[in-house]
Amino acid sequence: MRSITAVPVTADRLGRPLLLRKAGGSLVGVGRTLSVLMPPSDPPAGSPFRSEQPILDVSADDATLSHLTIATWDHLPAYAMHWRGSGGTWRQSFFNRMT
Repeated sequence: MRSITAVPVTADRLGRPLLLRKAGGSLVGVGRTLSVLMPPSDPPAGSPFRSEQPILDVSADDATLSHLTIATWDHLPAYAMHWRGSGGTWRQSFFNRMT
């Protein structure tokens, strides 16, 4: 059984890395320029985004990521994604580094 999480039309400012751990899980946006995952531009002290952490961490096997953008900031060491699960699908999604 697949588990699908929809990302709405938004620029979600995440407080911590988003984890996709369930095998066969899916993270699906409504459009790659409409559904955006990003850390705050000025995260508070102690935030994981002040160190070298992914914004999205995919450890699930056979995961699906589709139709979204992961945005990072030039001045933060956080990076867009770490995909360590086996198999899966990456479709119509991209990264963007902003100043």
